[in-house]
Amino acid sequence: MTTLRRVPPARPLPAALLDPHELGIFATTHSNCLLIGSNALVEDALTALQPLFRHTPVFLSAQQPLELPSASLAATFVVRDVGDLTAPQQAALSSWMDCAPARVQVVSTTPAAIWPAVEARSFLASLYYRLNTLTISLGPSGPRESIA
Repeated sequence: MTTLRRVPPARPLPAALLDPHELGIFATTHSNCLLIGSNALVEDALTALQPLFRHTPVFLSAQQPLELPSASLAATFVVRDVGDLTAPQQAALSSWMDCAPARVQVVSTTPAAIWPAVEARSFLASLYYRLNTLTISLGPSGPRESIA
């Protein structure tokens, strides 16, 4: 059983940045997570979540070539700016996640909701659903992700 560990972040987090219910889900299920918010809020959230990551984090970015490690590696992967992934990068990440063992956790970040890109068919729906196991919307960046 996983216990919620409280570790103070490097800098104070804005009040109610992370909902206690969402933190509890993240801490106990170690599910994939999509963080939506400004870069500053996302960095604060990553700092707060890092003690709860399943494994030591490996950081990837859409702004750099997506170098995915062996699918047998047990790790928490943080994919920054996931909404900016190109179609080939999306396909590669989706394929890699299909082969990755259950002990792999993916935490992705984006400054804006991805669902409109899924509707426009510019973001793979299958990848969206894999990344969006738990969505945490940070700050006043807009409404929560909703497919309804």
